[in-house]
Amino acid sequence: MRQTLGLVVVLLVVLAVRCQPPHGVAEASSGIEPLVGTWSGDWTAGARGRGSMEAIITPTSDPGQVMAQFTFVGGGVTRTSRRVGNVESDGHVRFPLLGGGVIVLRPEGEGRLQGEFTDERGALPAPQGVVTLTRTR
Repeated sequence: MRQTLGLVVVLLVVLAVRCQPPHGVAEASSGIEPLVGTWSGDWTAGARGRGSMEAIITPTSDPGQVMAQFTFVGGGVTRTSRRVGNVESDGHVRFPLLGGGVIVLRPEGEGRLQGEFTDERGALPAPQGVVTLTRTR
């Protein structure tokens, strides 16, 4: 009987620990809320060009990351890329690009994202530029 009671207590402790969210999950989850959604806007790269851009940003199972699908349109060419981004403590999210470069986005007021990109490999429409996005959903 004592062994059974001891086993029940151990199981209850294990279940209680497993049911608690990991340390920092609440803070990280609230940090991604302004980013999650469907976004539309434009990109500019000075004299190198401009075009439209769309982004779909969703949460991942990791509370400190989001998944995004970016679509850049410019000069009759459409470029789509899917990237995992790391949410930083200042609210910025960084999406590293293969071969060097990054897309950085940050919330700017309600329903708006601002950011910039650099691309060393040529996967984006310009080597560097800025983006402005407005929430569509």
